[in-house]
Amino acid sequence: WLENDSHLFYPLNAHFEMNAQNVMKDHVQYNYDDSGRFLLWLDFSPRVMSNVQVLSSKERYCALVWIMHLMMFDEKAQRNGSIIVRNASKMKTKDYFAYLSMDMCLSYYALSLSACSVKVVYDITIQAHWSICVFFSTISRFIPARVLETIGIREDDGKEDFKWLCIDQFIPNGFIS
Repeated sequence: WLENDSHLFYPLNAHFEMNAQNVMKDHVQYNYDDSGRFLLWLDFSPRVMSNVQVLSSKERYCALVWIMHLMMFDEKAQRNGSIIVRNASKMKTKDYFAYLSMDMCLSYYALSLSACSVKVVYDITIQAHWSICVFFSTISRFIPARVLETIGIREDDGKEDFKWLCIDQFIPNGFIS
């Protein structure tokens, strides 16, 4: 499927990547917890998304693929795994798919779930709009049980999950409003 994925064949260069990183610096952040796990924080708050909208959907997709590669080649992520946290900021499903089209989302998840060599310990979406919760419950029957165990969709701020995962002291400033 990777060879047939036209989303990945975008003319990338250092200028594109530096521009995308600059635009997405508040949207995508990462750090490590005390166990050395790679913590990827994706902020979908309106404040951050207004900056990200200057990039096309294809450019956002390519930037996320670059970030996935950053995780794949990160020694700590390889050894200790990763946790992905999305603050959906009550974004509705239609707005979520305006960020990346459905085919780009499916392609990105195929890359991250089946082709990526990094062990995702947990993948959590906080402040999810009820429509995202309904959408996820609908598609969850098609997701393997071993993958479902690592996914959390929450309508609240996720603080209890962060404590359970021992990452509550690593939340970037301004990530939860």
